[in-house]
Amino acid sequence: MGSRVTRPRSRRYLPLLAWGLVALAGGVRAAGSTPPPAAATIAAATTATTTATPTSTTTAPALKAAAPAGMEAFDWAFRFASAIHSDPKDMARAQGNVVDDLAEAGHLDEAIRRAEQIEGWRRGTAFADLAARLAERGRHEEARALLDRVEKIRAGSDGWEGPRVEAHVAQALATMGDPGRAAEIGGKLAADDRQYQGRSAATTATGLARQGNFAAAMSALAPLDDNDDIDVAWWRTAGYLAIAKQERLPADKRREALDAARASAEKVPDWRRMESLQSVAEEYRRIGAPAEARACLKTAEEGLVSLPTTMAIRSPLISNLARAWAKAGDKERARGLLSGAAAHVDDAMLTERPAIWANLASSYAAVGDEALGWQTFDRALTAAAVLENARPRALGVVSVCRQIGRAGLTPPAAMQTRLEGLYKGLKDPW
Repeated sequence: MGSRVTRPRSRRYLPLLAWGLVALAGGVRAAGSTPPPAAATIAAATTATTTATPTSTTTAPALKAAAPAGMEAFDWAFRFASAIHSDPKDMARAQGNVVDDLAEAGHLDEAIRRAEQIEGWRRGTAFADLAARLAERGRHEEARALLDRVEKIRAGSDGWEGPRVEAHVAQALATMGDPGRAAEIGGKLAADDRQYQGRSAATTATGLARQGNFAAAMSALAPLDDNDDIDVAWWRTAGYLAIAKQERLPADKRREALDAARASAEKVPDWRRMESLQSVAEEYRRIGAPAEARACLKTAEEGLVSLPTTMAIRSPLISNLARAWAKAGDKERARGLLSGAAAHVDDAMLTERPAIWANLASSYAAVGDEALGWQTFDRALTAAAVLENARPRALGVVSVCRQIGRAGLTPPAAMQTRLEGLYKGLKDPW
């Protein structure tokens, strides 16, 4: 492949872990997820059990699933993402996020159609991820055809973008039952840039596990167990979790991999450790190991509540943790966490607040506080609406609509009227 132009490593691990587990484990999303890119000047709610004051005339109907679930919200999200012509990079990134949400929600054909509208190398990564999902559904010919298109995009991508596309291709090949080729691509990437070391091993391990080769899959990750590099530790954890999620493996082997994922998560640096433990806890809960799940959640909670309230990632992580506690059957604990997280939203930057409020709104819905959920979605939309420049305003609305869609909800009529007005108002300054 020759010499690489190395891109600075991403430090936005919260969305990456969620995405990575989807790609590696075949469609399972980790607990959590929208990175904050948005804004506002709204006072934070001080409790999760008291109804907040609505910030517009939007009413609070009972939360109920749309048919098809979340599609109208996703459509709004993609419309706003596609309006950011002033910044093609932000536009493609936002469009790609919506495409991933559509696929995760089961709207695979719609996701492919939308991915066609993404420009540049991100279309390649989107196509590769969608090829993996097609293979999961047994649509192998379509998956291969999509990967053929990815190769043309990769060949036209200079700099660090080409290797990034190749990494997604490797993950798709692992899902499609070709771990040998996936390992070959991953190995070359890792040799040229050490940030791919953990990712390559995780991809190889996943492909082997999907073939039922548990020992080889674990051996692919074991050499990294003592590596404290952030990228490596994160992907190592994702790899062990991906093995644990392979239903074809015996239960005792899956549990062994899950315990390894827990040990790996404990070694992930700073707040990423707590996010990783939430993902591990979710899998423990799913396999019927509540004690282990609660232990992971308690460790994560201790770390998260000690973070400075000025860290923008704190409230979303606590909100995600609250959803995890609700799934574990402790909704009162979840409500307490949401109350504390909401109290510090205004400590974040204006542009970060819409996504944070939207994340909280989704969590309110998850714990059964329907009215507060809609009022907080409305507050999130207001947080985006007050932003002066159109680009961050559009990104803020994208984050709100994505959360509504991922919750499987339909924006009520009054909110859709607001969205239409905000869309028409996207103009200079950007």
